[in-house]
Amino acid sequence: MKNNIPYFFTLPFTDCTRVINVLSPQLIDLFESKTILITGSTGLLGSYIIALFHLISRFSNIKVTCCHSSPLPKVYEYLTYDPSLTFNRIDLTNPQFILPFDKYDYIFHFAGCAQPQRFLVDPISTLLINTTATSNLCTHLSEDGFFIFASSSEVYCGLTSGPFSESQVGSANSNHPRSSYIYGKLAGESIIYNHNQLFPHSSHLSVRLADIYGPFTKARDTRAINEFIYRSLTNKSLQLRDAGLSVRTYCYASDFLLMLFSLIVSKVSGIYNIGSNITSSVHEIASVIASITNVPLSVPSVTDPVIGSPSDLTLNLSKYEDLLGQPAFTSLQHGLEKTITWQKSVLYSN
Repeated sequence: MKNNIPYFFTLPFTDCTRVINVLSPQLIDLFESKTILITGSTGLLGSYIIALFHLISRFSNIKVTCCHSSPLPKVYEYLTYDPSLTFNRIDLTNPQFILPFDKYDYIFHFAGCAQPQRFLVDPISTLLINTTATSNLCTHLSEDGFFIFASSSEVYCGLTSGPFSESQVGSANSNHPRSSYIYGKLAGESIIYNHNQLFPHSSHLSVRLADIYGPFTKARDTRAINEFIYRSLTNKSLQLRDAGLSVRTYCYASDFLLMLFSLIVSKVSGIYNIGSNITSSVHEIASVIASITNVPLSVPSVTDPVIGSPSDLTLNLSKYEDLLGQPAFTSLQHGLEKTITWQKSVLYSN
């Protein structure tokens, strides 16, 4: 393994070390001698999961297959020196995809794009990655394996007056602009639930994710926080397209990671919201970013949201907190400061 850690990984590794410190020794023991499959391995969440297993591999004998659909970014070559990690470029929408192992003890299905401006233009692939691919991946789960599916708070689209709990789903119609994403996620949840009914020794976990932010984003990620950081750093000003009244639950990436693996260590099945106690409007998020980057903020009075964008996607975390208590969440200010520092150095250093 190379000793010189690229700056690209230093902050995420620090975040992952926090998770290991909180959950050890159970976390280390749980994955000893296990085979693990991670899809979406170069996305924000998949990268954090891989970074965590890279650190775990120092203490446990694990074999991790990391699936990605596009060419592996050059900076990820650092991780290819870790013999516990194998990177495979695979099109999961092709039912004939081949994996290095026939069965896996843990499958983390985090493939697919969470950026509305991207999944809106490729709705069929969005559906397939959450449905057909999910079903096919289930056939690669060992009899007593654990399948973790990345769902989304978007399944609450159509509801009003959040925060929303896991017993609820939205009321978006099948011709809603985001229907491929919303119903793809709900169908994926159903697929792994019913697989568990057929194979009761296995476990399944669907996590409905808040708006998660942090390092490992790519340049020109069009989700609000990343778009605002890009504009602030490159334009030296930040102008919103509308009044920014929609509200979301925001969660820093290491808090997501801690909540996810706390659930896995607890060996629970079912549906859980993952987020934080931070609920903010788009306007409020932009204000914090503008303050940190020291640029002027311009906010029009008109309301012109992204097509199909819901006004409220806030999450109720009572189910998680009743089981495991409330985590020590990263403050919005601190999380954004870390994210901006990383993006400024890695993505927009010029």
